[in-house]
Amino acid sequence: KAVKAEGSSKEAKLYGEAINLLNEILSDLPEQIRPQVTEKKTLYEEHLTALKGNSTPRGGISIPRGSQTAQHKIEFKEDKTLATKFMALPPPPPDAIDYRTFWLVNILLATVKRGSFLTTNIWIPKEAWYQSNTSVSNQLDKIACLEYLGELFDKIAKIRPATATASELEGIVQELATIQNHLHFLDHTIPEMQLSITHSKDKKIYAQKKNNILESIQTLKEQAEDAHTGDSSNYADALIKFLGKPSALEKLMNAFEQGNEKLFPITQKINGFVGVFLIYTLADLVYLLKEFFQKSKESFLEVPSLKD
Repeated sequence: KAVKAEGSSKEAKLYGEAINLLNEILSDLPEQIRPQVTEKKTLYEEHLTALKGNSTPRGGISIPRGSQTAQHKIEFKEDKTLATKFMALPPPPPDAIDYRTFWLVNILLATVKRGSFLTTNIWIPKEAWYQSNTSVSNQLDKIACLEYLGELFDKIAKIRPATATASELEGIVQELATIQNHLHFLDHTIPEMQLSITHSKDKKIYAQKKNNILESIQTLKEQAEDAHTGDSSNYADALIKFLGKPSALEKLMNAFEQGNEKLFPITQKINGFVGVFLIYTLADLVYLLKEFFQKSKESFLEVPSLKD
C-alpha cells in the first residue's frame, strides 16, 4: 500500500505510535516471534530517524527530502519478517494417496508441539491441545493405546527391508487390529478392523495374542491414570510421543514399493490403520477447539466494558 501525507510530521507521528505500541506488547509475545517483532520495531525507529534527517532506512523504503512544504511519498513493501518456520503454511499433499497419511501426521504434530496451520486457512494454537479441566472422550484408554502404538512402531523402525517377512508384518497388522477394535468397543464411531484368519490353530494363537495385548493396554492405562491430571495436556503429550514414529513406516513402504510387491500391500494395511487413527484424532481436535473457543468467549466477556 502507498501512504501519502503532507510533510513529515504526520508520518513521524504514525511511526512513533507504532513504536510505542510494539514496546507495550513486546514482553507479552511468544518467544519464537519476539525477535522478529523486535526487528520490526528497529526498522520503524530507523524510518522515524530518516524522516527527521536525510538518511535512507533499511527495507527499500525511499523518503525523498525537499522543502518544508514538499509532499513526501512513502512506499511500504510487503514485510514477511513474521512468516517464520513456526508460522509457515503447510506444504501441499503428495500426489500418492498412500503417503498422504504421513503428510498429515507431520502437520498434526506441528499443531500440538508449537501451534501451526492445519490448512492454508486454519491456524491451530498449541493452547487448544493443552487445556486445563478438559479431556477428550476415553482419554486414558487413548493414552494407553498411544503408548502401546509407540512401542509397536519402534519395532517397525527396526525392520530391515532385505530381511522382512510377511508373517512378521501380518503380526503387526493383528496387533493394530486389536487396538482399533478395542477403541471401537469404547466408541462405535471408530470402525472395526476385520482380520482374515481362516485356520482354527491360527485363530487360537491370535485369541491368546489378543488377550495379552489387551492386558498390556490395561496396565498402561493404570500407569497413565496414576500420572493423570484430568487435563487434555496428558493426551497432547502422548500424541507428541507417538506422532514422530510413523515415519519409519513411510521408509519401509518406499522400500517395498520399489522392490517387494508381496510385502507392500501389507504395509498398506498398516498405513490404513494410521489413516483411521488420524481421522479420529482430528475429531478429538474439533472437540477441543469447541471447548477452547467457548473458554475464550467467556474470558472475553469478563472484560468490564463488554459485559453489557
